[in-house]
Amino acid sequence: MQIGEFYKQKDGKLCQIIALAKNYETEEREVVYQKLYGTYESIVCPIRYFDTNSELCCFTACSKEDIITEQEKKNNSEDNNPNLEEVENTKVEQMFFAFLDAESSSEKIEILEKLKPFLDVRMVNNIAAAMDLPSDEEDVEAQYTFIMQNLLQRSKFECNRFR
Repeated sequence: MQIGEFYKQKDGKLCQIIALAKNYETEEREVVYQKLYGTYESIVCPIRYFDTNSELCCFTACSKEDIITEQEKKNNSEDNNPNLEEVENTKVEQMFFAFLDAESSSEKIEILEKLKPFLDVRMVNNIAAAMDLPSDEEDVEAQYTFIMQNLLQRSKFECNRFR
């Protein structure tokens, strides 16, 4: 048994070993694992629950390939034509997070230009808040212009040249 290994519970739900530990009071070896479903909570239980030779065994080892195969089966059983709107929303979210992660104002400007067609009041307010800008405008276009002007001003003070 090693950290990072995957196991299935008797009900078929997946978990992953996070750590191997020893109980302070009883000095019994224990396993810390994380459920890979629901709330993804971490749980501690005696190592004997993972021992296939024990009557108390509740888990069976599985490989990443088993997990991938199981996920593919699940995806095939579901509708394989994802909703176009959901795909678009996911891309917009990824661009939004890329904007938040961008290190330079120049990068942020490029991403914000790509995001412009998808901006709504909530998103421009979130962008303004992330940049510590006031966001009292309800007009998306006005708020976009304000953010863009601020980014252009910031980009003038960034050092992008070699010395």
